[in-house]
Amino acid sequence: MQRRRRAGSAVELGDVRMKRLLLFLVLLCPILLSGCVLDTILSDVVNKLPTAVISVDPGEGSAPLTVSFDAAYSHDDDGTIAEYRWDFGDPAVGGTGTAASCEHTYTIRARISPS
Repeated sequence: MQRRRRAGSAVELGDVRMKRLLLFLVLLCPILLSGCVLDTILSDVVNKLPTAVISVDPGEGSAPLTVSFDAAYSHDDDGTIAEYRWDFGDPAVGGTGTAASCEHTYTIRARISPS
C-alpha cells in the first residue's frame, strides 16, 4: 500500500498552529498587560506622588502659638521622598520650612487647614 501525501499538508498544519498561537496571543495580551502586570511594567517609568502624613501639635490655641509639624510618617511607594516643603500660610519671617519636622510660631490670629 502506497501512502499518498498531499502537497503542502505539513505547511498547512504549521499555518494552522501559527494562526492559533497568534489568536491566543492577541486575546491574551490585553489580559497580561492589564492590572498588576501593567503596573509592574510602568512602575519604573511613571513616578507616583508621595503620600503626606502630617501631625500637628497643638492643633489650636491663641496667638502667639508655636506649632510643631511632623511629616515623619509620610512615604513614597516607589522611592524615597526627595524633599519636604512647608508653607505656613502667613507672611511671618520663617514662613516656610524644608525638613521633615519643623516648628513655626503664628503671631496673628488665623485658621490654618491642610491644602
